[in-house]
Amino acid sequence: MLSRRELLWPFGRRAEPAPAPPVAAVAPPLAVVSPAPRARGFAGRGVPGATPLPATLVPRVDPARCMATRMACAACVERCPAPGAMRWAGPMPEVVAAACTGCGQCLAVCPAPVLALELQPRRTS
Repeated sequence: MLSRRELLWPFGRRAEPAPAPPVAAVAPPLAVVSPAPRARGFAGRGVPGATPLPATLVPRVDPARCMATRMACAACVERCPAPGAMRWAGPMPEVVAAACTGCGQCLAVCPAPVLALELQPRRTS
């Protein structure tokens, strides 16, 4: 039968500190580089290399991906330059297709790990 000391001995050991890297192995400082544009997003005004959305498409917020349903995020609503194009529908933003100009700012600023805005065809009714 094990005593309490023998049973808990591995948890009481102090970890040995990691050895310091040799001076020659330290990497030189990195150069400051501007961030790359988002791969999946369309960027609007003020973003280099930006292209607006096609006139036949409008963004739609995916509730499963939107960070506003889990935390305080309002990046797309705050950045949208079109008055009334983004509004709050309960805990998450919603795109008003009739007011959306297709500038793409909402797609460019979305901080979600997987882009929370999907493009869908604009209804012409």
